[in-house]
Amino acid sequence: MIKTISLLIVFLGSSYIGVEISNSYSKKEKFFREIIMFCDMLINNIGFNKNKIGVVIENNLDNYSGDLKDCLSSYIAEKSIDVEFLNKYQNQKINDFFNGLGGFDVGSEINYINSYKLIFEDFYEKGKDENKRYGTLYSKIGIIVGLILVILFV
Repeated sequence: MIKTISLLIVFLGSSYIGVEISNSYSKKEKFFREIIMFCDMLINNIGFNKNKIGVVIENNLDNYSGDLKDCLSSYIAEKSIDVEFLNKYQNQKINDFFNGLGGFDVGSEINYINSYKLIFEDFYEKGKDENKRYGTLYSKIGIIVGLILVILFV
């Protein structure tokens, strides 16, 4: 009985690790898709309504998922932004983007947002390709490793 439970835990543990690695790829893709939509929304609000960035973010904070919502909340609270599933360079670009917001006139602000939007679109395309290539791979590898370990321990 204990051996069966132990084998089940080994299988579920390795499967869980594989699925979590796979989820990080899909989270990255979703995060950059949302930040591109956020940039578009900022451009529209700044260009047409001439609203302040802090007001725009506070009014639209609930429109985004947990990861981008956390970044926006950190920006409002003037804290450093660190997204766990992004690499150091991507985190640095996110911080640079948010640190530079609100420091320009309307035209320059829109150009600033557009320039970072291009960077985020590149990150999104790379994230989309990685998710397509590696996303399901890691979940399958986790399950296969779990099955192999169960077979070896039986």
